[in-house]
Amino acid sequence: CVSDFGRVYASLDAAPAEMFTQALLAAQATGERDEAAEAKRSSEGTANREQSGQTGPIPGSDAERNARAQDPLNLDDFRRRRDPNELIRRLSALMLVLTSMLALASLVFSLARWDRSGPHFHTLFQLMLMGLNGAFLTGDIFNLFVFFEIMLAASYGLLLHGSGGPRVQAGLHFIAINLAASSLFLVGASMLYGITGTLNMADLAQSIPRLAETDRGLLHAAAGILATAFLIKAAVWPLNFWLVPAYSAATAPVGALFAIMTKVGIYAILRLWMLL
Repeated sequence: CVSDFGRVYASLDAAPAEMFTQALLAAQATGERDEAAEAKRSSEGTANREQSGQTGPIPGSDAERNARAQDPLNLDDFRRRRDPNELIRRLSALMLVLTSMLALASLVFSLARWDRSGPHFHTLFQLMLMGLNGAFLTGDIFNLFVFFEIMLAASYGLLLHGSGGPRVQAGLHFIAINLAASSLFLVGASMLYGITGTLNMADLAQSIPRLAETDRGLLHAAAGILATAFLIKAAVWPLNFWLVPAYSAATAPVGALFAIMTKVGIYAILRLWMLL
């Protein structure tokens, strides 16, 4: 009886060890199967994303979790997924709202007495608003040039509104410099059209990456000429030599509207930079 009890006790003592060993082997086999399935899903996901043109780590993968740990604000994902056209649409809407608010305030202020200091104030004011809104809304470089010229033609008249020697002198200075900038704008747009065959910004965004290396030099020259024209119109230093005389000579509501007019040049540079 004692020997039988010993054998039973020994078997009971060995059973937990065998069960623990079997559990470890089963867990190891399950882990290997899970790793193999994860690797298969990862390879299939990578192949599908490459075919669809997507980049970056696969959502839910270890690489994606590691990237999130290194970039808690998820800036890389923001830059990768952000549509440049959506950014431009939001910027255009913001500039339109800003233009409308500033124009309304300037118009109300001008009703005190400034609109009666010379003829055709409201006509020129609305023409300038037309040029500003058109420049923020257009998706074509030639139309941008047209709206620039409408805006500048109205600004010439508004700057001279009220006459007087200082205004005439500042106005002629303003006209000469901005006509030179418009000439540069036209030359740069012509070069860009000669290289790509289009001035539509959506078409340019597709055709510029496919340009031959032999045309890259002309493309950069055209971009440089356009940027110079926009910087002059934006009065960015050191091309701001027309700004101080024009602002000091303009009436108060016209000077307020000129503040948004110079921002059109910065906006145009951003649109051009998005294409390159």
